[in-house]
Amino acid sequence: MDFIYNFIKENHLEFLVQVFNIIITIIAAAILVKVVSKIIRVVVAKKVHNDDAIKANKIKTIETISISILKYVIWFIAAAIIIGELGFANAMNSMLAAAGIGGIALGIGAQSLISDIAVGFTMLFENQIAVGDYVQLFDSSGVTEGTVTDITLRTTYVQSFQGDITSIPNGKIAKIRNYSRDTFLAMVEIPVSAYSDTAHCLEIMKDIAIEYGKENELVTGEPEILRVEKIASGVAVLRMCLPVQPLAQWAIQGELNKRITQKFNQEGIDIQAVNVVKLNDK
Repeated sequence: MDFIYNFIKENHLEFLVQVFNIIITIIAAAILVKVVSKIIRVVVAKKVHNDDAIKANKIKTIETISISILKYVIWFIAAAIIIGELGFANAMNSMLAAAGIGGIALGIGAQSLISDIAVGFTMLFENQIAVGDYVQLFDSSGVTEGTVTDITLRTTYVQSFQGDITSIPNGKIAKIRNYSRDTFLAMVEIPVSAYSDTAHCLEIMKDIAIEYGKENELVTGEPEILRVEKIASGVAVLRMCLPVQPLAQWAIQGELNKRITQKFNQEGIDIQAVNVVKLNDK
């Protein structure tokens, strides 16, 4: 070891030690991030296995936030070490002091960072949104709709039906519409002739919904609204609402439309137009 030290000193190769230390620091930080992230994911996977969907989404959200925080902390420490190796000790001390009072963002003048982090924690602790939720996020540029795939300290990622992923800074989110909470209503509206026996039609719709509910565990109750919604131009619009679990409404409404239409055709009931199905939260 003394030989190596003397060789480096005699040939003025001290900078190689600095380069080596910097490379080791970067590699160590990258490995530590991967290892810690893997441990968190394994722990969360075991916890999520036996929990219900909504609670599992909350746990997954905590996972993403935790990994995000750890990445910031690890790379911040790595950056401080590298700055120290480069001889900027005073700058490193300033960074560490800023970290100690939680004022990193203020120190570099990044006001948006504070806003993004504050909104991110608010969304998490107020349970407004979680990984796996189907949402609409409103910001200054418009509306983003899809499934939340990841939430970090600064950004929320949403994947659309087409598969593209949109990243939105948390501080830019003005309003959240969450379709993955509580009970939803699949609202089925079918227009028939105003001269039809509407009471009989509604009874058929109710029977079909109840029977389907016995087959599908995603149906959470019996039909709640059965009525003639409106009559105009010889057409009576029949409405039925069925409570379902979040995100199950699209598949269930399609099946109900098919079964009701088939039954009406068998009964000779005149359907006046294409079925219209709306979705509402309870």
